[in-house]
Amino acid sequence: GGELSPGVCSIVASAALQLAGARYLQDQAAETGDVQTLLAASRLADASRQNLITATDLAARDAASRPSQESQW
Repeated sequence: GGELSPGVCSIVASAALQLAGARYLQDQAAETGDVQTLLAASRLADASRQNLITATDLAARDAASRPSQESQW
Protein backbone atom coordinates (compact mmCIF):
# COMPACT_ATOMS: atom_id res chain seq x y z
CA GLY A 1 0.00 0.00 0.00
CA GLY A 2 0.97 3.60 -0.21
CA GLU A 3 1.11 6.44 -2.66
CA LEU A 4 2.66 6.73 -6.08
CA SER A 5 4.78 9.71 -7.00
CA PRO A 6 3.71 12.10 -9.75
CA GLY A 7 6.55 10.74 -11.88
CA VAL A 8 5.28 7.18 -11.62
CA CYS A 9 1.72 8.28 -12.34
CA SER A 10 2.89 10.23 -15.39
CA ILE A 11 4.74 7.21 -16.76
CA VAL A 12 1.71 4.96 -16.25
CA ALA A 13 -0.57 7.50 -17.95
CA SER A 14 1.81 7.71 -20.91
CA ALA A 15 1.94 3.92 -21.13
CA ALA A 16 -1.86 3.77 -21.19
CA LEU A 17 -2.05 6.29 -24.03
CA GLN A 18 0.64 4.42 -25.95
CA LEU A 19 -1.26 1.17 -25.59
CA ALA A 20 -4.51 2.82 -26.70
CA GLY A 21 -2.73 4.23 -29.75
CA ALA A 22 -1.19 0.84 -30.49
CA ARG A 23 -4.60 -0.86 -30.38
CA TYR A 24 -6.07 1.79 -32.69
CA LEU A 25 -3.22 1.39 -35.17
CA GLN A 26 -3.53 -2.40 -35.01
CA ASP A 27 -7.18 -2.09 -35.98
CA GLN A 28 -6.29 0.31 -38.80
CA ALA A 29 -3.59 -2.03 -40.06
CA ALA A 30 -5.99 -4.97 -40.00
CA GLU A 31 -8.44 -3.03 -42.16
CA THR A 32 -5.91 -1.62 -44.63
CA GLY A 33 -3.20 -4.27 -44.60
CA ASP A 34 -0.60 -1.52 -44.21
CA VAL A 35 2.58 -3.04 -42.81
CA GLN A 36 4.03 0.33 -41.77
CA THR A 37 0.98 1.01 -39.60
CA LEU A 38 1.34 -2.42 -38.04
CA LEU A 39 5.01 -1.70 -37.27
CA ALA A 40 4.07 1.63 -35.70
CA ALA A 41 1.50 -0.19 -33.55
CA SER A 42 4.11 -2.70 -32.49
CA ARG A 43 6.55 0.06 -31.53
CA LEU A 44 3.90 1.83 -29.45
CA ALA A 45 2.94 -1.39 -27.68
CA ASP A 46 6.59 -2.10 -26.91
CA ALA A 47 7.11 1.44 -25.61
CA SER A 48 4.05 1.01 -23.38
CA ARG A 49 5.43 -2.24 -21.96
CA GLN A 50 8.80 -0.62 -21.30
CA ASN A 51 7.18 2.36 -19.58
CA LEU A 52 5.23 0.04 -17.28
CA ILE A 53 8.45 -1.76 -16.34
CA THR A 54 10.10 1.60 -15.67
CA ALA A 55 7.14 2.76 -13.57
CA THR A 56 7.28 -0.42 -11.49
CA ASP A 57 11.00 0.01 -10.86
CA LEU A 58 10.62 3.69 -9.98
CA ALA A 59 7.71 2.98 -7.63
CA ALA A 60 9.79 0.33 -5.84
CA ARG A 61 12.74 2.74 -5.48
CA ASP A 62 10.42 5.49 -4.24
CA ALA A 63 8.90 3.15 -1.65
CA ALA A 64 12.32 1.96 -0.48
CA SER A 65 13.52 5.54 0.00
CA ARG A 66 10.58 6.55 2.22
CA PRO A 67 10.86 6.24 5.96
CA SER A 68 8.90 3.30 7.28
CA GLN A 69 5.73 3.84 9.28
CA GLU A 70 7.38 2.24 12.31
CA SER A 71 10.27 4.71 12.38
CA GLN A 72 7.85 7.65 12.50
CA TRP A 73 6.51 6.59 15.87
